[in-house]
Amino acid sequence: MVTTKQVIPIRFTTTTPLAEVERCQFWVTSDNGTSWQLAHEEHIAADATTGPLFRFAVPQDGRYGFRTTAVLHTGTSEAPPQAGDTPSKNSIVVVDATPPQLIKTQAEAKIADSPEHLDVTFSWESSDPHFADCRIEMSLDGESWLLIREDLAASGELPLALPRNASLRLIVSDYAGNKTISQRWSAPQRPVEQPPEQENLQELAQSLPDPNEQTTEEPAGSAAASNNPAPNNLAAQDGQTQEQAAQASANNETTSEPLSSEVVAEPARPVVPPNHQAIVAPNADAVVQVDHKRPTIPRSASGSQQTIITTPSSENSLQDPLTQGRFGNVSTEPQQMLARIKQSSVIVSPLSEQALIAARQALSDGDQVVGLAILETLHNSDISPRAAATAIDWLTTSGDPDQAMTWIHNLPPEANRSSLVACAFARASLAVNSTAKAESLLRRIDSQDENFDEATWLLGRCMQQRGNVNGARFQWQQLAKGSSSWALKAREALQALR
Repeated sequence: MVTTKQVIPIRFTTTTPLAEVERCQFWVTSDNGTSWQLAHEEHIAADATTGPLFRFAVPQDGRYGFRTTAVLHTGTSEAPPQAGDTPSKNSIVVVDATPPQLIKTQAEAKIADSPEHLDVTFSWESSDPHFADCRIEMSLDGESWLLIREDLAASGELPLALPRNASLRLIVSDYAGNKTISQRWSAPQRPVEQPPEQENLQELAQSLPDPNEQTTEEPAGSAAASNNPAPNNLAAQDGQTQEQAAQASANNETTSEPLSSEVVAEPARPVVPPNHQAIVAPNADAVVQVDHKRPTIPRSASGSQQTIITTPSSENSLQDPLTQGRFGNVSTEPQQMLARIKQSSVIVSPLSEQALIAARQALSDGDQVVGLAILETLHNSDISPRAAATAIDWLTTSGDPDQAMTWIHNLPPEANRSSLVACAFARASLAVNSTAKAESLLRRIDSQDENFDEATWLLGRCMQQRGNVNGARFQWQQLAKGSSSWALKAREALQALR
């Protein structure tokens, strides 16, 4: 036994009747039997029915062995342990109150193909004489933590594909229960340029020249020209001559409709920051689509420029090509999704939710191979129970409950503890007429669980199938007192039993 306790309780036991024992002795060794010390001696009361309990306070961490001996009223005694006597395996206690030593943790990150994800190489090194486990946990909000890897060696290196906003920590534990938690590592954040203020953009738009206003050249040497020597176009401001500027304007002429001699100035282009989309102000006649490039300011039919306002875009709507529904607006094509999640060492929301959608889409389209492959890959995701229940129910309703039962046996432990999986397992068990194990799982579901009513209904069905009508009636009577849809089904079932 390995423990952190500093006081070890030792119960005196002997094969000699207690009434014949005058006193008991407690012996201890801290060097595996090389030497033994008498730690305690105690008289036994005449009416004692059990041997006394001795609490040994350990002086420090170590490996301790214990032995007890009896001294009888007749003066004879059991032989005390001798130097070199090895303590029995059951009497050895290892005291370890020292947490594991975490020597090093290091993470090297690089941007993955998707700007919302990172490829991280996480390495660590720890030391403990009674090392038990290393585990890596991830957080997306800095508060709740999700286990992503466990049963790791004391030292190692692991490639991980993580969401951009993920944090990691390493937990090292020993067999005594001591734990050391590393400092949290957070993925480097991309610098985000703040969106320009709307007022500034409006001022910018108002300051631009009207493209419908015709430019009139002043004759050389005129008063206007002499009084206003400033160049009248951008090329001339850069040091070009009037003739070079005119030629440049002609070569780059941009018009909203053919005009005989009108030159339309190219409007200034405001920068739309990353993760922002451009929205045309009210009364606009066009919509701007932005893909992280600088948009040109559209013109209305009249040729006047429109004001562009930038707003934060929806999560991943521009970056993730496989987002769908409430996670975006483009298709989660099942084949692409299967390839993507197989390359991901960590599958968490929203990717796991997208994958579940893709799996259901594949199954509804008749592509069982891809659909079930996606659901199987989701065994190690944050929605493992939901994915498992989806697969089990689909196999059961499609007429293959035997494969559903096989699927259940291959699930990870955390999925097996889920009420969702227990209910799906019960449905499959009813289909194959073998409900004993399903009943056991259903009984474990807590009354506060959101699936408790369904579990109670299914428990009654399992009992009914096995011929335990009274048991089924009892379950449904309890359920019928409620107001859920399952309570209604229970009342209908009770009516049918009459």
